[in-house]
Amino acid sequence: RPAPGAARHRSEDVVRAIQSQLALVSDRPTQRFGGYKHTFITVEDEHRFQILYTFLKRNTSSKVLIFFSTTKSTQYYAKLLDRLKFDVRAVHNGQSRSTFLTEFLAFGRQRTGILCLPDFQANDLAIPPTVSWLVQFEPPGDPTEYIFRVSRISSENAGSSGRALLFLTPAQYGFLQYYKAAGVKYYEYEMHAVSNVQRDLVRLVRRDARLRRYGAEAYRSYMVAYAGHGYRDIYNVHGLREDRVALAFGFAEPPAGDGGADDRSGRASDGGGPATRR
Repeated sequence: RPAPGAARHRSEDVVRAIQSQLALVSDRPTQRFGGYKHTFITVEDEHRFQILYTFLKRNTSSKVLIFFSTTKSTQYYAKLLDRLKFDVRAVHNGQSRSTFLTEFLAFGRQRTGILCLPDFQANDLAIPPTVSWLVQFEPPGDPTEYIFRVSRISSENAGSSGRALLFLTPAQYGFLQYYKAAGVKYYEYEMHAVSNVQRDLVRLVRRDARLRRYGAEAYRSYMVAYAGHGYRDIYNVHGLREDRVALAFGFAEPPAGDGGADDRSGRASDGGGPATRR
């Protein structure tokens, strides 16, 4: 647990870092956050994919970037969305340089579609100005870098009018203090009538051995990344319910160590009904 006052000092550090980095982006404060509006959506761990699926279904005419905590998550969710008939590409450090560039440039030429990528590679790319949504689906590595990233993209794409959407569970509301401390405006994004896709997701993963293997690897890498997160005042692994996290990866129970055919989710319930929103 952080020492008393640790969160406050961390917040002050974030403020100084953001302010110094923003000074490099633009001398005009009106440009700093003018491009992409900061928004967040409240999710429960077990409903995370249901909400993403619903969001993407409602934005098929847009260009969407989705950021993940790990390369394994990037690979898995890109394959899953492809199986669900979304127009999706992925770039990550598991690809050759030529494949990485081909996929990224192809996405830049598209008028609509989805690009999945690891959070840690986001700062190395010039985001196309035609992107409507920057979705932080899994925890960013650093609140400073996340807030600055959106601000940098806003400055580079000053004519854009997109939005950045951060997924937060109630236990992660501590992230909001960094917006407040840095003087960054943010808004809550509300979603109603969430798609009841959970049972179909569990069935799909249960029946597809290759997809199940990718999902098990993504789940484990997510848990490891979460446990090692540097901002434990926001992302505390001890507050996670592994069975609920597993649902977002398509497992009714946490996957077995090898993600093989004897995975327990194949004999369990399908994970319940749709998310209930306020």
